[in-house]
Amino acid sequence: MARCFISGAFQAAYVYTPEYYPTVMRAVGLGTCSAMARIGAIITPFVAQVLLRVSPYLAISIYGTVAFLAAIACFLL
Repeated sequence: MARCFISGAFQAAYVYTPEYYPTVMRAVGLGTCSAMARIGAIITPFVAQVLLRVSPYLAISIYGTVAFLAAIACFLL
């Protein structure tokens, strides 16, 4: 049931957002999100497998720092 409400809220936001923001802003936002997702996909195996063996605290702090920066970016949005 929760999944249904989450999916419905996402679809409502997906329909509303293109009408509200100009095309240039949408394109820049989508491109930036896509680039950050790809960088994260490239870095995660290194952090999770290589760096975790060296120092678990360093690996966890990297994930925590990135999550904190993402929270700040969401707040500023």
